[in-house]
Amino acid sequence: MKNLSEGKKPFGLAGIFGKSAEKKSLESITIVSSAPSSTADWQYISSFIAFRKKSQALILRWNALSNELSLPIFEVLPNNLSALHSAVHLYDEIIDSNNLQHSIKQALSTIFTDWSVISAASYDTGILAEIEIVLTQHLKRHSLAESLTLKETLLNKLADCKGNISEKMTAFVTQNIGDPSLSDDELQTDYQELLNELQRVNNLAIDLQTVTAVTQLIEDSGAPLWAKKLRYEPCHNPQDTYMSDNLQPDDLLPDNWQQIWRIARLTSFIDRIDGRKELVQLAKTRGNLEVNLTRLYQEAITKRAWLKVAENATPNVRASLEKYRSAIMRIGKGTGKGAHYYRSEAREASAGASAAIPCWIMPHYRISESLPAEFGSFDLVIIDEASQSDLTALPAIMRAKKVLIVGDDKQVSPEGVGLDIEKIRNLMAQYLSNQVPVYRSQMSPDRSIYDLFKVVFADSSVMLKEHFRSVAPIIEFSKREFYNHELIPLRKAKPSERLDPPLIDVYVTDGYRLKGSDINPSEVRFIVDEIKTLVSDPAYKGKTIGAVSLLGNKQAHNIMEILNKELDEAVMTAFDIACGDARTFQGKERDIMFLSLVVAPGAAHAQTRDTFAQRMNVAASRARDRMYLVRSIELDELSQADHYRAELIKHFQAPFMQNEEQVADLRDKCESPFETEVFDLLVERGYRVVPQVKAGAYRIDMVVEGENDNSLAIECDGDRYHGPDKWDSDMQRQRILERAGWKFWRCFASTFVTRKSEVVQDLLAELERLEIYPITTDTAYSSSYVESRIVTTVDAPQIDIEAET
Repeated sequence: MKNLSEGKKPFGLAGIFGKSAEKKSLESITIVSSAPSSTADWQYISSFIAFRKKSQALILRWNALSNELSLPIFEVLPNNLSALHSAVHLYDEIIDSNNLQHSIKQALSTIFTDWSVISAASYDTGILAEIEIVLTQHLKRHSLAESLTLKETLLNKLADCKGNISEKMTAFVTQNIGDPSLSDDELQTDYQELLNELQRVNNLAIDLQTVTAVTQLIEDSGAPLWAKKLRYEPCHNPQDTYMSDNLQPDDLLPDNWQQIWRIARLTSFIDRIDGRKELVQLAKTRGNLEVNLTRLYQEAITKRAWLKVAENATPNVRASLEKYRSAIMRIGKGTGKGAHYYRSEAREASAGASAAIPCWIMPHYRISESLPAEFGSFDLVIIDEASQSDLTALPAIMRAKKVLIVGDDKQVSPEGVGLDIEKIRNLMAQYLSNQVPVYRSQMSPDRSIYDLFKVVFADSSVMLKEHFRSVAPIIEFSKREFYNHELIPLRKAKPSERLDPPLIDVYVTDGYRLKGSDINPSEVRFIVDEIKTLVSDPAYKGKTIGAVSLLGNKQAHNIMEILNKELDEAVMTAFDIACGDARTFQGKERDIMFLSLVVAPGAAHAQTRDTFAQRMNVAASRARDRMYLVRSIELDELSQADHYRAELIKHFQAPFMQNEEQVADLRDKCESPFETEVFDLLVERGYRVVPQVKAGAYRIDMVVEGENDNSLAIECDGDRYHGPDKWDSDMQRQRILERAGWKFWRCFASTFVTRKSEVVQDLLAELERLEIYPITTDTAYSSSYVESRIVTTVDAPQIDIEAET
């Protein structure tokens, strides 16, 4: 065979003779019933024989392992190789089946956590059938749940729909679906009929919307009967749409339909141009933007300041800060033996710490002893109350790259009382000769830093006109006499703060001035008694009280001594009671202030100096909510030259020059029928309403006040007087008052007339948002600014004249 597969003779030369049996075997070999005829055929036969030998060897090896692995044994015949292959394939199927069963177990264990069948060692046909039944039931249940969800979704969509087709669809879903007596074919037929009807109605949607819109316009225009007929009755005769059922054309319209139609058309036009909703939304947007802008400014400044502190706060800087703090504490009053050493130590420490501290706040005397003497060491130096600062503020100014001087030359400034004028002039000529002559005269001890800078920077001054301390009737005197009406009072007194009236004029009939002393015992007695009355009244709890003398400080000292004797220290502290002259109160304030004029008939010398005007200005502008003028002299008993005293008395008679007429009924203060109607509807609901409230240089139409200091300013804008040309000024005025704390609600008269119900509800909603509710207590309101009293003191205080002189 090998020789034949290589193209040789089968037996070589030896095959010429004999080998008949072998030759016969070779001749019996066929390939597909044909004798092999080529070398390729014999190569195929040779490879076939080799395959059969390997098959027999493989079966022998299989049988050798069968006993150990419990596998079937095959007869060692080449033709049994296919049976062996079938056994191997069956083994693979068994492995796959086992893996499948394991996967099924894992999947089922997540679904049936407590079913013992799942944990069986192997699944037979019965177990698998049981599992199939359970799974089928769960699938049906899930399918039913999805159907129920779909059913509920459909019902929710139908809930908002009205009409015959919607009712039929709802009945079909709720009654027919799930009815076992109905077959699937019947359900499909009924549902298809409903869908066809729904499609028909949907095709009419545009036409029905047109009917609805047009009939609504007709009804709004004044023809509701005609609109109803058009809306609900079908048109049987296209040529005559309104002559059926004995209804004549005039029966469909009211007799005055032309007038109603015109009014409705005008109302519609007003509605289109009203723009109230847009204005309200724009106002809210503006308010939100301003609040956010303010917040962002504050956050940016705060974060930037702390960032710089963190960047500069090195360990050396922190050590310098602690050293500075320790040195300042040790300096104390600055009179100790080591004070000079600690001052030097503080200056040294501040040199290392100043870079990390963005802002230093200290009195003038601390600057030189605490900070290094370096020119321009601060980017900005601010001198507050500069009108009281003399040349001792110069060391602070020398340390500035820029300087901001804040003061008021109409208030108390340094006085050259007791100074040798000639000596001062000589010193100025000696040491200030190289200064600009115009500036040199402002560097004397009787001039303030504000006076100096007012001359040096005459073209760089800015007047701060807005005043937030005193209510308008109090500050009106200073505004008129000293600031040429340029001040704008913006104080918004809360209801709990407001004291009515704000001005009380007290004429003491038996007042007199002690000879040789600036003391008026009768005025002292009244002030003490009145303060005792105030502190005993619970209504004044939390108020602060002050008394200022308009002639020297002895009067104030006496008032304070008697108060200390007659009132407990706790009361003095609780009401923060203080007494002094104008200089004592500069930069300070009290809720209630007493001004003692001191002078009396025959002992009132006219005061014309500028310093007296300054003291008068300060004294008359310290009160926040109430100011008493206690006097023992009448207006006609003053000298004609005594201008400021006379004007102060006049102020307490008519603070606004034209005294407001006191009205018994606040309703009479309303200035238009629109305001009156708004006033009435609020009062009827129990709100506290005050018309024509003065706020700075402006008036507010009316203010609604709540019991918790909440209030709302209401502006009733007449269309004739508040047209587009006035909107800018109205909003500018509103923004100024909003900065003072006012909250506004505005309405045009035309909007109120055409949409009264909507406008009223909006107003009531705004009041509720601000927590302003109808009042539960009856609090009287006075429209007058002044109360006048005439008193006679019974017991004059005991005055130690020697001690005072």
